Amino acid sequence: MDIVSYLGSGRIYLRERGTADPLLPVGNCSALNFAFEEDKKTLPDHQNPGGGVADSVARITGATGNLTTNTINSRNLALALRADISKVANVSVVDELHTSAGIGGEFIPFEFPCDKSVPLTVKDSADTELTVGTDYEVSNGGIIVIAGGGIDDQGVKLSYTSLGSDVVEMLTNSGKEYELHFDGLNEANSGKAVHIVIHRLKFSPASGMDWLGDDFAELPLEFDLLSDTSIVAAGKSKYAKVTFTN
Repeated sequence: MDIVSYLGSGRIYLRERGTADPLLPVGNCSALNFAFEEDKKTLPDHQNPGGGVADSVARITGATGNLTTNTINSRNLALALRADISKVANVSVVDELHTSAGIGGEFIPFEFPCDKSVPLTVKDSADTELTVGTDYEVSNGGIIVIAGGGIDDQGVKLSYTSLGSDVVEMLTNSGKEYELHFDGLNEANSGKAVHIVIHRLKFSPASGMDWLGDDFAELPLEFDLLSDTSIVAAGKSKYAKVTFTN
């Protein structure tokens, strides 16, 4: 038998199980693996000196996997956080009301992401227009009060143009089931194709993700491989299959 080493690379695709949705790429992934757990029963050999094992039975009790992606987008976050995604169109926001304390450094957030390329208007409670650089600064997600400026404790009104956005509402569903395809190749074997299909899987909520740091963020996704009862042919796995090109 030829000795074949393996060094894999490729793309991972997902779609919600039971739908006609297209298989869409997860993005740049650094890991894909799965493992199996078993409950093993052994019968000790009591008939011979020194003991030993007379018989054993092992049952599979779990099949799990891990996927790590460096592509942090709303779709992948929804997988990791059991979230729902809502799309918000860009609109003109007029006189969005906010409370304020009038303290220097206070952050007053926009309700929607602001298009900073379009001028915005900030008014006090008397509808007096305030001045950027004197009364407030504009940040990525809102305005910051400048001490000694015109923002007091009576609130402000913000008018701006919003940007289209995806809103990810975490922990809003019980977890959907997916079908996974790995369209890969073996770099250690002349780049021959490797295709993995996991018929039915469910992701667990992510164990963690760094939102602030010095390194590129990565999103670790753990999942369970579940039995696909629609597969009934003899010799066909209800869980997954791997196809190697000769």
